[in-house]
Amino acid sequence: MVGGGGPDFFISYTAADEPWARWIAVELERAGYTTLIQAFDIRPGSDFIHEMQRAVSTSSRTIAVLSSAYVGSSFGESEWRVAFHTDPTGERGLLIPVRVQPCQPPGLLASRVFIDLVDADEETARRRLVDGVGRPGPRPTSSPFPGARPATPAAGDSGSPAFPGPRLAARPSPAPFARPRMQKLWTGDLVEALRTLAELERAGRVDIGALVDQAPFGTHVMRMVRHLLAQDPRNTAPFLMDLIRNTPVNGDCWQAARYAAYVLTPAHREYVAEELQGFLRGNVEQQRMALVALGSCAAHGTAADLAECALVEPPKLASWAADGLAQMLVACEADRLLTAGVRIIDALDDVLAADPQALLNTDQYLNSFPASHAYLLAGRWLPSGDRSRTEYAADALGYARATRARQELADRAVRAPEHSATLLRGLALIGGPEAVELLVARMDSPRVGSAAREALCLCLHDAPGAELGELIDRLLSAELRNRWAIFRAIGICDVPEFIGTLISGLESESATERGMAALGLSEFERSALTPHVRAVFEQATEASEILMTGLAVLRMTSDEDVFTRLDRAMIDAKAWALPPAIFDHVVAVLREAGGSRGHDIARAVSWIRSATIPTGRKLSESMSA
Repeated sequence: MVGGGGPDFFISYTAADEPWARWIAVELERAGYTTLIQAFDIRPGSDFIHEMQRAVSTSSRTIAVLSSAYVGSSFGESEWRVAFHTDPTGERGLLIPVRVQPCQPPGLLASRVFIDLVDADEETARRRLVDGVGRPGPRPTSSPFPGARPATPAAGDSGSPAFPGPRLAARPSPAPFARPRMQKLWTGDLVEALRTLAELERAGRVDIGALVDQAPFGTHVMRMVRHLLAQDPRNTAPFLMDLIRNTPVNGDCWQAARYAAYVLTPAHREYVAEELQGFLRGNVEQQRMALVALGSCAAHGTAADLAECALVEPPKLASWAADGLAQMLVACEADRLLTAGVRIIDALDDVLAADPQALLNTDQYLNSFPASHAYLLAGRWLPSGDRSRTEYAADALGYARATRARQELADRAVRAPEHSATLLRGLALIGGPEAVELLVARMDSPRVGSAAREALCLCLHDAPGAELGELIDRLLSAELRNRWAIFRAIGICDVPEFIGTLISGLESESATERGMAALGLSEFERSALTPHVRAVFEQATEASEILMTGLAVLRMTSDEDVFTRLDRAMIDAKAWALPPAIFDHVVAVLREAGGSRGHDIARAVSWIRSATIPTGRKLSESMSA
């Protein structure tokens, strides 16, 4: 065994062979084995390298899906080499190549006997796979005459998974609509996307097929799609449920089902929750989709069922259950928080007991918790002493600006210094002069001083003016990850004696530090600073750096050429994938210096950022709220 207590098989493959990898995983699970596969078990937002390391180190055996693409993959090689190193002679069978395409295994892998599925029909491939990974049985006492005709496999077995290559399941036909217009939701201009959203909303009908078939799996697009679907839950629910109900093992239809699960909304709950709850007792694909979908529609009455589904050994559905439960908690109505909210947290505790890493892929919901929800979560999780729970609760308090938690976070950091970085970061995210005072009081502590200094950077702009210069000097003398926040404070608080620090920041290796240094310099009305900032803007390649440095130049000059390049960055959703503190600062500058166009973009990105839970209200109402 390479690892211990993990799945029976880790399936190593390239993207080109994902249908084969899915099929192999499902067939092995039907045969009673457990598997770990990227397509099923590694969620969006997780660290790929970390997850691959965990997969190869905890799985008992590794299956390498051999194809011409795989033999040329450096990532594939790094995965199978771990099993090869542990079992160099092959006597223990820890590395099992499965060939799905004519190819020559490379290097050391060429010495291993592979399971050959090339040109095999489905029944033959299934038999070769299951027999090949099993332990040798007794030698046969008879063998068929070599001239015998092999039996023809039975066709149309409704219980079989989709074998790689055959046709996809039929799709329902959506109502006619102008698809090119629909595509403006996800191609290009964010302002144009919201205009299109308003037009589609007024039209009163949605081409769900176009949304599911074509819309990318991006946060800003999915929020707009969910907003549209929430306008008419009665008529959109059947189409989405049909996709989830007929979830295949692989291919475009699997992706469509996954998309449908994520874009359900609380408005759909009364139409879908009961059937989705039944899917928790279905096959593993239906279970995955139901875990996400029940979270998306905030069916908090099913929280315990989600946890129960994730507790099957090994807990390979735990991260999917945690995703669903986190969505439920965010969407839980305030008047039901002490009943439904408590049940959801209980269910999350059960999931985390089975898989302590299950929270890793739910960070996207952290900045959506209302303060009341964050207080409830913190009351349960901060005393736990568990690292992942503590970090999650502290960040939730910080993003919610839960002011009543300041003292508790500061005191707990001293009592539990092993969690001080997390707890004090939460305190700093809440911010305010009280947070500054609490952090300054802990700067020289031998146990938590380092964490206090790092956190203080994040709320330094809230420091009293009389103390600010001294604090900046002290923080600049330390090697800190959050130097960008010092640059922000220098600009926001107008501390001209540190202009040289900002100019030096323009030469930082960090794009974030360069961007914040440029914005800081733009606060000072000195024309001599403009060439320094313009040079960084012209050399910037990352969308977020172009956005920050371009806004700085625009603030310092009225050059229309600058605005042309800046406009292309401003409408790019990737440019706005910023931490909340930087996002708020950039939006404020955009409103101030961007003119009417900048105001429109700021309004669009602010709505998209806040539209976590569709309310069913019209766009004009929700944007003005």
